[in-house]
Amino acid sequence: MKPKLLIGKPGVGKTYLVEEESKRKKWYLIEYNASNKISKEFLKCLSASQTRSVTGKKLAYLFDEIDNLEKQKEIFKLVEFLRKADTMEIPIFLTANKLKEVPLSIQKECKIDIIYQKSVEEIKCILKNRFNSKIYLDETIDFAAKKCEGDIRKGMQ
Repeated sequence: MKPKLLIGKPGVGKTYLVEEESKRKKWYLIEYNASNKISKEFLKCLSASQTRSVTGKKLAYLFDEIDNLEKQKEIFKLVEFLRKADTMEIPIFLTANKLKEVPLSIQKECKIDIIYQKSVEEIKCILKNRFNSKIYLDETIDFAAKKCEGDIRKGMQ
């Protein structure tokens, strides 16, 4: 399973898509925001390459904001992990705002998908699914979908 690199502007729903896919497939999602410094412990976890959580759920990984990786060592370790995971059938997702900011060595290991800004109708569907529509009036969801201007995060605030 080739890792997926999701590219799109902030707020278009890259992280949301991965979280929903993980829920749907009952994966245990391990999220890491690459704008944080990658620790030695984290790199150790990467090289372990487990495929199941302690509860037996299949593991999936999300490396969010991968365009913020700076150190060569971090990039090298991640590329090494992506190659291993491909052979082990581990679902891996990476997100970035700009493709040109993602190291070429990472791009080569991934299937790249571009995520575009959502329409008001798409945002309404996402909000209705995310929040129990019995709690929120349709008018409230309509208002939030229009006001957020295609940014899913704004609509969920």
